[in-house]
Amino acid sequence: MHESQARRLKFIHDADPRETAWTIAEYTSLVGERLWHATATATTPPQLLDTLLTSLADSDTPAPDSALTAKAVAVTIRALGDADWTPAVDDRRMRWSAPGNSGGVEFDAHAAQSPTSPIPTWTIWGGEDINQPRWAVHLSAGTPPRILQELSLELARGLEPRVQNRPAATNRHQPRPRTHRRRRTCPARGDDITEPISGDASGASSPRGG
Repeated sequence: MHESQARRLKFIHDADPRETAWTIAEYTSLVGERLWHATATATTPPQLLDTLLTSLADSDTPAPDSALTAKAVAVTIRALGDADWTPAVDDRRMRWSAPGNSGGVEFDAHAAQSPTSPIPTWTIWGGEDINQPRWAVHLSAGTPPRILQELSLELARGLEPRVQNRPAATNRHQPRPRTHRRRRTCPARGDDITEPISGDASGASSPRGG
């Protein structure tokens, strides 16, 4: 991330399962305009959320371009086509459905032209109906292509929507049981499992909800 930019990360611990739990936003500076933002519900699959946060923490993530080209869209969703996701076009929207109708990805070409639009440019969801998803991730215009491509690759590996009331970082950072290693000191219990995420080099704010 460029020195002049500011990235913010917020996590709401007690969010309802299908409500927004994670909010990510990047600004031109600490007091500047917002470049792009993304949200994820509390039930977003851990592997997908982990991919989002990991790609976000990458210090080499390029600053987003002002315009999203057709080529950029094609590169972003190439992995979905290779994984036999079904494409469809409906007016201004392009949609790719996962095998078994277990979820999908939608691109809104109209929203892509306006970074300040309240309508998400990208919607990733789990379940049979985008209007009543089991979980959902929304990303605005200006989302760095690297993040979109990493999410696409993760989606191509398979979608398994399931209820997840804890942040995805739980499986990655929570200490493993030490049944056969009694001589080692166990990590302190009660540690905030979200702390490793908030400590990335980007300087994001603590994911504790407010």
